[in-house]
Amino acid sequence: MYQSGTPDRISGNIYLHTFPMEMISPFVPDRLAQFSETLNGEMTVGGSTDAPDLNGYLQMDTAAVLSRRRVWTSG
Repeated sequence: MYQSGTPDRISGNIYLHTFPMEMISPFVPDRLAQFSETLNGEMTVGGSTDAPDLNGYLQMDTAAVLSRRRVWTSG
């Protein structure tokens, strides 16, 4: 549920059961990564829209992430 005001508030629950991770790929900028397999989890969302509180878990089931770009760091 969304409540307008100062600050704006949000609250709700997210339940994922065999969510197809392929649906995430289009939201990754410049197609830098592609996702496959499924995601399970439960999460509660609350707090302000500027800094929401997320509580719960996400579990990848035989998931794969293919990255098209390498990021190198020096130590």
